[in-house]
Amino acid sequence: MPLCACAALAMLLCILLPPSAQAEEAARAADWSLYAGIWDYGVSGAIADQGYLVSLDSNGGVKVNPQAQLLLHYDYRGGWWPDLSVGYAHLGGTGTQLATGSYQIGGITVISGKTALQGGINFNDYDISLDWRLLCRPHLRVEAGLEAKYLDGHADIVGTTTENLLGIPGIPYGTPQVQETPLSLHQTVPLLHLRAEASVWSRLSLEFSGGFIAYEGDHAGELRAVADLHLWKPLFITAGYQEQVYKVRDNPYIIDARIDGPTLGITIDTP
Repeated sequence: MPLCACAALAMLLCILLPPSAQAEEAARAADWSLYAGIWDYGVSGAIADQGYLVSLDSNGGVKVNPQAQLLLHYDYRGGWWPDLSVGYAHLGGTGTQLATGSYQIGGITVISGKTALQGGINFNDYDISLDWRLLCRPHLRVEAGLEAKYLDGHADIVGTTTENLLGIPGIPYGTPQVQETPLSLHQTVPLLHLRAEASVWSRLSLEFSGGFIAYEGDHAGELRAVADLHLWKPLFITAGYQEQVYKVRDNPYIIDARIDGPTLGITIDTP
């Protein structure tokens, strides 16, 4: 993918180029921040195979648990060197639904009223971004750049078919038939990235970041909007909203998921 190669080349050049006097001065003027918190998200979407869907919707029975999240930001205040951000989050959800139709999905024979379909996703999300300043004012800063996101995990479809005694629902007999189809998820996704910070009060600042890419029918995107309330140096309470969307293919399957919800944690900001 050309955009992925460009993102990797830009990051490699920034790492390998020898530091200049201007860069060394910028490094001395740099500061870093670390966010550690909880993301209480919900999941919506589905795993699709030739038009048949296994739901991943939290409102339809898919269960998720709040997950820990880490974000590190290194801010270069001078020169042409970009700001560096890295992040990690573990994401997932699983749920079961009774089939309302008879069909084949992923090699699993689905029988209406007899097959319980369990769909789930479970993966780690690693990302790194480089952002260059577009606008820098005393109370407002806007940056744009590139982000590389690596998704590492899997999705599963499990079908459990149970025969009913004399055809009466709710009275099973015999050994249930269990069929499973695993889907691997190991993808590097480049994103165009935008980041903005605004100071609205001496103890309160707002932060927005987001990225998106679309390629050959697949897409990935993210949005994070938070407020940082200064407690005492160097601690901040950080609260806001975060969302990620994915549509990726593992032929013949399509995983189309939206993960969103509130985030809350502590930021350490050390100039």
